[in-house]
Amino acid sequence: MSYALLVKNVKYFNSVYKEFRDADVLCVNDRFAWIGKPGDDCTAALGLHGLGKDELSIMDCGGYYMVPGLIDIHMHVESSMLGPIGYASQAIKGGVTTVVAEPHEIANVKGMEGIEALIAAAENSPIDMFFGIPSSVPSSNFDLETPGCAVDYEDMLKLLKDPKCACVGEIMNGREVIKEDSSLEVSKLLDWLWDNYRSFPIEGHCPSLNGKELSKFLFEGINADHTEHSLPEFIERFENGMFVELQSKTVKQDILDYIIENKLYEHMCFVTDDVMTDRLLTQGALNKVVEKAMGMGFPVEEALYCASYTPARRMKLTDRGIIAPGKKADFALYKDPRVLTAKYVFTDGEEIYVEGNELIYGKHPRKFEGAGSDSLGCIPPDEKKAPRSFPESFYHTVIREKVSADMMKLRAPEGASEVEVRVAMVSPTTTRTTEERMTLPVKDGFVDWKSAGLLLAACFERHGKNGGFGLGLVGGTGMHGCSIGSTYSHDHHNIFLLGDSEEDMACAANRLIDIQGGILTAKDGKITAELALPVCGIISEADPHEVGRELNAVRSELEKAGYTHFEPIMGICTLGLPVSPALKITDKGLIDVKAGKVVSVIV
Repeated sequence: MSYALLVKNVKYFNSVYKEFRDADVLCVNDRFAWIGKPGDDCTAALGLHGLGKDELSIMDCGGYYMVPGLIDIHMHVESSMLGPIGYASQAIKGGVTTVVAEPHEIANVKGMEGIEALIAAAENSPIDMFFGIPSSVPSSNFDLETPGCAVDYEDMLKLLKDPKCACVGEIMNGREVIKEDSSLEVSKLLDWLWDNYRSFPIEGHCPSLNGKELSKFLFEGINADHTEHSLPEFIERFENGMFVELQSKTVKQDILDYIIENKLYEHMCFVTDDVMTDRLLTQGALNKVVEKAMGMGFPVEEALYCASYTPARRMKLTDRGIIAPGKKADFALYKDPRVLTAKYVFTDGEEIYVEGNELIYGKHPRKFEGAGSDSLGCIPPDEKKAPRSFPESFYHTVIREKVSADMMKLRAPEGASEVEVRVAMVSPTTTRTTEERMTLPVKDGFVDWKSAGLLLAACFERHGKNGGFGLGLVGGTGMHGCSIGSTYSHDHHNIFLLGDSEEDMACAANRLIDIQGGILTAKDGKITAELALPVCGIISEADPHEVGRELNAVRSELEKAGYTHFEPIMGICTLGLPVSPALKITDKGLIDVKAGKVVSVIV
C-alpha cells in the first residue's frame, strides 16, 4: 500500500549548495518525491505517483531544520557493549540513520559464526546497519596474540557476496601487508579485489606509517584511514589522496583549521569508531563528534555535509545522504542545526523516533500517523528486556581454569639485586603507549615494581586454546588502590588485568570466569563495580540504561583511584592491542609493536 507524507515549513539542507532553504518536502513511500517552496500545492506531484490528497499525511514543522540522516561509516557495535538494537535505540536520538559496523570484535571470539550472528541480530534494527568485512582477525598474528577464532580469505570472499557488507573493514597489520612476500589472508583478498572489484571500499588502520611505507599501503588499494595522527601525518594522507575519517580524539583545532583552510571537505568525514554505553547515553554518537567540530569553528553546513553526503559516497551508498527526489527518505528534524539532538527521526519516510520516547525493537513499529505522534509502539517498561538473540554457545566463551596471585609474580633473574625493565608508559591524551626503561630493585627474588608507582598488567588466554598468559609493567596512569579486569580487550578479548595488587587482580579474573565475561574493578579482595557482558564476553543485551549505569560505576572507580586518561576504560582495553604503538601486553607477553615481536619485560 502506497503512502505519502508532506513535511511542511522546514529549512531543509541542500547538500549540493551546502545551505538551508525554506521548503515543503514530499515523501512517497520510502523516498523523497518532491521539494517545493513553502505553501506550494503538492497535488500534481502526488498525482504523478497515482496518489490523491486523501492518502496524504501532513506534518507542519514550524521551521525545524531538516537534515539527511547522519551516516557513521566507521564504528564497532560491540564497542558500545550493546547489541545492534540496543546501540541503534540510542544512536538514533542524535539523528543517526545508517552505520557501517566493523564486527572484528565478535569475530575474534566466534569467527564467521559471530559475524553472521551479529548481522542477523541487526535485521530488525530501526536504523540501517551495513557491515565491514573483518580483514584482520587476529589483528596481528598467532605469535603475538591468541584469538578465539580467525577469519581467512575464503571467509572474506563469502562475505563479499552479502549485500549487507559495504566495505573491507580496517586492515590493521599494516607493516605486514606492505611486505612484498606478505602471507596475510587479507593480502590474498586485496589481490582478488584488484583483479575483480577495484572500486570496492577498503578501510585502513595505519598509525605510524609514513613515507614509502604509506605509499605502499595505498598501492595495495587501502585508501582510507580513521586512526590517530599528528597534523603532519594527516597532511601526508590528504596529499596522497587518502580519505580521512575523523573521530572525536582527532577532532583537534590544528587539523580542523587545515581542512577548512584547504577546503578538503570532499575528502573526509566524521566517524565514531568506539563509543561505550555510558558515553552513548550521556553524550550521543556521531552527532556529538559533529557538534564538537562545529564548536571548534568547523562550518555548520560543511560539518553536516561531512556527516551525511561524503560518508555515503565513500561507501557507495548513493541512495542516501542527500534530500532529493528519488533518494531514501531518511532524515532528522532539529530545532538548531548546531545542537544535534533530534526532535523527530524518519527512515524510509516513516517516523521512528520522537524526542522523549524510548525506542523499541523492530524496524518500523508503526506507520507515521501525523505530527507529534506519541504512540510509536514503544515497549512498556516491564517488557523492555530483550530476549537472547545469539546462539547458546555465545554465552559460554570464557574457558579457562581459575587464576592465582602467585602466577602474576614477576620473578627476577637469580641473584639479581636490581633489574632494568621495559615499561609501557600511558599518555592521558592517546591510546598509544611509549617505551621507557627503568631500573627497579629486587625484593625476595621478585621485581619490586610497586616501589616505583608502576602497575602490573596481565593477560590470560580465555578461549580454551592454550591457557597461556603474559605480563607487563605500565606507568603514567596515576592509578593506585584499584585493579580492573576485562574480557573486552582489543581485539583478542582475552582476560586483561591491570592493577597494583596481584591478589585483587586474581579476584577480578576469577569473577570474570564465573560470570562468563565483563568488565569490573576490585579492591581489598572484593568486587567494587561490575558490568556483566555475557555475549562472547563483550556484549550485554540488558537495557542500555542499566548497562550505562553499571559501566559508569566502573569508570567512577577508576577515576576515584586516580586513573588519568581522556577515556579510561577504552585506554585500558587497548593496552592489549598489538598493532597500536609502542608496547602492548597480550597472552603471549610484552609486545614490541613496531618490531612485531614478543620482548622480555626484563631487559
